[in-house]
Amino acid sequence: MKVKQAIAVFDAFASALEEASCRSSAVELRAFSAALGGNGSLNVEVLVRLVRENYQKSSDVPLYPAALKARIQSIVQILQATGAKQAEALKTFLELFEGRSATDSDAFIEVVAAAKPAKSLKKRRKVRLIRASGKAT
Repeated sequence: MKVKQAIAVFDAFASALEEASCRSSAVELRAFSAALGGNGSLNVEVLVRLVRENYQKSSDVPLYPAALKARIQSIVQILQATGAKQAEALKTFLELFEGRSATDSDAFIEVVAAAKPAKSLKKRRKVRLIRASGKAT
């Protein structure tokens, strides 16, 4: 599953939370979704790995917002109950919720937003194609 597809799912659930007058939950889910936005073309697994690598490089103990973890767990459970294949991919995001729980989501959202691949995937693919064709750049 691509991150942009996960964003669409999270945004849809955020809209449902807003309809149910759960504004703070919707705002937090939308903030998480927005933090993912710069990596829409990546697979969910790749993005989760990048975020975890950033945590490992940092000397800080990872903090995660407990309420956001609960929201994502609920989304995964709903999708699993319906048999949606997206449930397993979204479950991968739960790997980010390690360390200590915190009430504030801002630091966690910043770490997620900062996760970027070392090189553009398109650029790597282009280099591979050029090498395979034998043409020099």
